[in-house]
Amino acid sequence: MNKTHVAGIFLERDGAHLLHSIAEKSSLHGPWDLEFIDQMVVKWDSTNPDEARAGISKLGDMIGDIGSELKSVAVASYGPFLSLNKDSNQYGTLHPSTADSPLTGFDLKEQLNNSLLRQGVGATSGPKLTFHTDADACALGEAFERKIPNNYILGFLFVTEGIGLGWVRGQEILRSALHPEIGLIHTRLMPNDPLVLNRSHIQYTETLESSEKELLYGGGLEQYAANKSLYERYSALTNKRSPELKDIIDYRDDDLWNFRAYYIAQACFACTTIFPPHYLAIGASIDPKNDIGIRVRCMFNEFMTERLNSEQSVFEYDALSNENFISNSVISNEDSTINKVGYVGVVGMCCAAASENLLGDVKKI
Repeated sequence: MNKTHVAGIFLERDGAHLLHSIAEKSSLHGPWDLEFIDQMVVKWDSTNPDEARAGISKLGDMIGDIGSELKSVAVASYGPFLSLNKDSNQYGTLHPSTADSPLTGFDLKEQLNNSLLRQGVGATSGPKLTFHTDADACALGEAFERKIPNNYILGFLFVTEGIGLGWVRGQEILRSALHPEIGLIHTRLMPNDPLVLNRSHIQYTETLESSEKELLYGGGLEQYAANKSLYERYSALTNKRSPELKDIIDYRDDDLWNFRAYYIAQACFACTTIFPPHYLAIGASIDPKNDIGIRVRCMFNEFMTERLNSEQSVFEYDALSNENFISNSVISNEDSTINKVGYVGVVGMCCAAASENLLGDVKKI
């Protein structure tokens, strides 16, 4: 089949990655082959909205510079989005409640289209633009790298400032009315977790005596597993206030990382009970030992064993016996200027752009 020039963009709070590729399929239902042409990085101050928006405009200029041979561009961003429905006038707009973001409430579609128009690229003559979540992008990039069969389901849990979840079947995104908000699910709490020991924010049963109070819900998964939780636990474990990223990365006590894995394993358990996949991949923006998948799988196995020992019902299917059922992202990147998770995502967006050009849309459940 014909080769097609496509581009993927992966947005993070402090910058973006752009990857220009040539995509080709050997057959209509076969996997994509990607020839990577060029990678570009744009950085901005994550606390400066004006700088971030200027960076988005620069991305539009980069798209225009590729030329008329570029047929489709897929853009991934952290969410939540107001809409991922192409027929909505809010398509591609980040939600105004997005926390700690220089692009809160930003209309990505309008800004990129305006950048292309300034270069003389019209709406009809320019590349198609589509918008996706960062978790969907990572799921698609992971499926591409693993070359999973078309009938296989892969879920990707993306652990960063929030917790994202993306689903793909083969190399096609599975999307429903909007996108999963896995970070909102309630979690069982780990009793010795420093964040649990500080119980001022915990809800208690009101019907029990004070000596018998039991924890109900300590908040959502995001509260106990997103990046902020690492900083809070580090402070509690070391008595050091206002730690920096380097402090977290250099900290070697397993407790810090096992606490996080305990909660992510619960998300994997929930995913597996609701929509059993063939693989669950995990990518984290802070994972210095590159072992979050191993830790989560161990915790997941403990949950299963605990249920068996207490004679509770468990689910069994073939994929669970695969040692890679829950694992780290397998994708690698030789360009050290682009972080690993960002690279997974931008590769996925090249696949999404190629599919958009060929098929016109992602598959809906």
